[in-house]
Amino acid sequence: MDNISELSKSDLARKLDNARAVARRFRQETERATRVGTNAVVVAAGGCAAGVLAQKFPFIPNTQVPTDLVVGTACVVGAMLDAGGAENDKLAAFGAGLLAAAAARETQKALVKQG
Repeated sequence: MDNISELSKSDLARKLDNARAVARRFRQETERATRVGTNAVVVAAGGCAAGVLAQKFPFIPNTQVPTDLVVGTACVVGAMLDAGGAENDKLAAFGAGLLAAAAARETQKALVKQG
């Protein structure tokens, strides 16, 4: 490590610029990782909500339409129409979790029928 008192102004400026660049890259990577992690948690929350809906309100009243399918579709379409504003990504992720749970259930039912 250089003795700071022996560095020229230009060397100090270059070292400061390098440190700022490292800090900026670290901040960007941290923000990206946080977005990815948050998205995964919101998708999982949608899956949990699908489980609750399947147990408490499995179908839209007076129909055989699964509630999680309707709510998940509404969330994704709402996000597509910018209904969630700054939170559109989270609204879409929550809907994706609901839809993934519905897709898993329907796939399992189809496979059971096949034997």
